[in-house]
Amino acid sequence: MLKEKLKKNKTAIVILLTTAVALGSISTVAAFTFLNSYQGKIYPNVYVGVVDVGGLSQIEATEMLQKRIDDLIAKGVDVTFENQLGHIDFYNDSESLDLTRDYLYLDAADGAEVALGYGRSSSIFQNMFEVASLLAQKQALQILPELDEEALTKQLLDQFGEKETPAVAADYLIELSDNEPIITFVPGSSGEELNTDSVISYLFKDASDLQISTPILELREIKIEMTEEDAMSLEEEIKITLQNTPFKLTYTAENTREYSWEITDEDLAEWLSPMYSSDEDYNEVTILILSGDSFEEFMSGVAEDVNEEPINARFVMEDGRVAEFAGSQSGVSLNTDGTMYSIIEALTASEKSAPIITDITEPEITTDAVNTLGITEILGVGVSDFSGSPRNRIANIQHGASKLNGLLIAPGETLSLLEHLRPFTIADGYLPELVILGDEIKPEVGGGLCQIGTTTFRAVMNSGLEVVDRRNHSLVVSYYDDPANGNPGTDATIYDPAPDFKFRNDTENYVLLTTEVDIANKELIFTLWGTSDGRKGYYSPPVILSWSGYGATQYTQTTSLAPGVKECQTPHPGATTSFDYTVEYADGEVFEKNYTSVYRSLPWICLIGVSNLSSECSDSGNCTFDSQEAAEASDQKIDILFDGTDTQEQTVGTPDDATTDESAVTESSTTENTTIEIVE
Repeated sequence: MLKEKLKKNKTAIVILLTTAVALGSISTVAAFTFLNSYQGKIYPNVYVGVVDVGGLSQIEATEMLQKRIDDLIAKGVDVTFENQLGHIDFYNDSESLDLTRDYLYLDAADGAEVALGYGRSSSIFQNMFEVASLLAQKQALQILPELDEEALTKQLLDQFGEKETPAVAADYLIELSDNEPIITFVPGSSGEELNTDSVISYLFKDASDLQISTPILELREIKIEMTEEDAMSLEEEIKITLQNTPFKLTYTAENTREYSWEITDEDLAEWLSPMYSSDEDYNEVTILILSGDSFEEFMSGVAEDVNEEPINARFVMEDGRVAEFAGSQSGVSLNTDGTMYSIIEALTASEKSAPIITDITEPEITTDAVNTLGITEILGVGVSDFSGSPRNRIANIQHGASKLNGLLIAPGETLSLLEHLRPFTIADGYLPELVILGDEIKPEVGGGLCQIGTTTFRAVMNSGLEVVDRRNHSLVVSYYDDPANGNPGTDATIYDPAPDFKFRNDTENYVLLTTEVDIANKELIFTLWGTSDGRKGYYSPPVILSWSGYGATQYTQTTSLAPGVKECQTPHPGATTSFDYTVEYADGEVFEKNYTSVYRSLPWICLIGVSNLSSECSDSGNCTFDSQEAAEASDQKIDILFDGTDTQEQTVGTPDDATTDESAVTESSTTENTTIEIVE
């Protein structure tokens, strides 16, 4: 009996095991069939934010995500403050396309790459878990956005800044007399400021899901808590400082020139203020400081006399050798806080003068280093074409290139273009271009700098050096078409404070950058010199994966133009391009990186002059309309279309006549004409 039971149990076990193996085999086959069906495609139920990218290839997902991102940027977002509605733009437009930039950046290519990689890690068990989890619920991935906080904050302040109540710091009222001065405490007052930080944080979190709802802007309190007792505890100290005037501030420059600045009792009576500080034991104490607009103006004048930027040794190549054309020089800068405390300390010690406090900044490359550089040959050359550029753009390219010419990059050093091209001011030598921002047209300085970023990027790749930070321009611009085949894709945009272009000298020798602006042929040529370690760098000609149309025209009412005047920014198509950067090292190692560049589409953006903004604008805070008829104020119009050249011509037609035919789109992306249209 027992034997029969055991025999039956063994038979059952065998049947169960056989069934399990069979089912397992079927499941395994089914799993492999399922996985193979998604080879090169994103697994189902994978989302990037709110966008379903399941079943798409990486390129298809990139294009779908970019379309979503384009829509977000084009619409901007409304913002509420109390009972008012405002609007934040996520981009500006400029006649110089170098200055056209997005205040919100989301990398569609990166989002698609992460989505494709879900369930495809190096761990088999992790992949099994991730793919299995997709059967039960969707997986929502995020793209971390980059925000231009300064530009977004400025928009909020422009619209609601009058609602702020400035805080007033506690101060003294000091009346001078022949006897003792009369010192009176003036209490400060708390204030309120716009909590723009909370809006920026909200936008950062919301944009990562590729959908943005209306943020709420609120005021926050700024407290001033200085007490009269604490402030007046310094009364005797104040009297001592006033007794030691006139006071002299002194400085002897490196060239032995002597400077001095006089401080009177009237100056101190206006500058002296109380402030809470911490002593060495972190106890809160009250100290004297110098503050106020007139003190800042005084110190600004001192800084103008004192400050000297450090100068690196700069070189040019002549007959294959390094020739010095500018020696190195240490820099000097005024230490404003240190000088202020030096003045207070000297005055309270009954002294009549004190030296200013300065900081010395040594150059990165000294003249003495020239004989140890070992620069012997060309590592790589980058070229770009700036044909059709207006005068101001060419002038900016020349000025920026001159600031880079002769730069030496030490072994291991990372070079930032923005760091060496600053400051972007007219005083420094840059010229302005016009920018459309919201419903205004404003001059902005620095058009042409992306030509420098693009040329540097190509020189770096042809030299086989490490690219640290590169972003393509937001729009397709003909200036940056690659010389190999005329396609977009190998550009690098720069705009202060971001994005930047950075590269690292990952060789064991110094690298020298020389720049040439060939005005006759309209070419910018950058050459990197050094000592070859046997590496070879190159990149494949960029390939256009797809074009996209530029969409419906946008019309915005503005009172900054005369009624009936219409000013439009030329549209640009979107595109997705790709190329490979390769470095072959002497030891046989090969580095490869694919760059997928996504360019957003830009519709016709038209400002239409009106006498008064419509009630729709007043109610919503957004003056953008879907049709010209809804936005215009009269039948007689003068249309000014601009996109960055000095050429002007008479034409017939309106922005609405523009086609989105692919062949026409391609042509429009490489044509820059300024057009004035008279439309009856």
